[in-house]
Amino acid sequence: MNKLVSIILPTYNGEKYLRQSIESCLKQTYNNIELIVVNDCSSDDSENIIQSYNDNRIRYIKNSSNLKLPRSLNVGFSEAKGDYLTWTSDDNFYDFTAIQKMVNALESLKVDLVCAPYYTIDNTGKITGERLVGIQENILIDNVVKACFLYKKEVHQKLNGYNPNLFLVEDYDFWIRAAFENFQFYQLKEKLYYYRFHENSLTDSRRDEIAVALYKLLSGYLEIFQKAGKSKYLGADLYLRIAKLAVFNKDLKNATIYLRKAIRINPLLVFSSLYVKLFIKIKLN
Repeated sequence: MNKLVSIILPTYNGEKYLRQSIESCLKQTYNNIELIVVNDCSSDDSENIIQSYNDNRIRYIKNSSNLKLPRSLNVGFSEAKGDYLTWTSDDNFYDFTAIQKMVNALESLKVDLVCAPYYTIDNTGKITGERLVGIQENILIDNVVKACFLYKKEVHQKLNGYNPNLFLVEDYDFWIRAAFENFQFYQLKEKLYYYRFHENSLTDSRRDEIAVALYKLLSGYLEIFQKAGKSKYLGADLYLRIAKLAVFNKDLKNATIYLRKAIRINPLLVFSSLYVKLFIKIKLN
């Protein structure tokens, strides 16, 4: 059965790379898609670029005010008609076979979400590296789903979309909630996406803000997963990661507590370079 795939593409002043992003969706080998472009009050030429396409698979939404990413995503997904859902950024683009290969995995395996590794590129499109996806049990240690994914609409319905109050970590929060609700993830091996790092990308320009948001997010979910007895997600590496975030946020009291819990679970971590660096920082402050 040729199920409909909804791709949400939020954009804000993304004219520089927007056309490449749109065309990577429209030229997919899997044709049964709808591309919902959500213009979050751009002041550049984005609207003209979007409206230059004569393709009935494109649906265009223009926000009446600047809502930012999580709310723009929810606007787009509220209009989605697909059985399978995903979203992409206006500065990134898909391999032309990406949707087909992720659909094949969803339909052949008993899973709810598939994700794929990807190439990193610079502002010229030159490949600079790669990013791998990880196993579901590591969701609190790392955003294992990352940037290339496809999931069943039931996932979105159960989670009620993205949290509008978690700008910068809205996608990570969504995957954590999906894991908590026992939706099953699957990791593809082939790189199917191109993720661009440039001077205006959120990942590069707001690293400190992201670290603050991550600390709040993960320390909160740590308690929730503990109370639910989901011990498979709560290893020593998680406590070490939250300790690092606590140090960055100058919460040295809790950093010490998290560090001690990490060592209690895995005493060998005292020999790790990260433990030594955190220990010294805490003692010096």
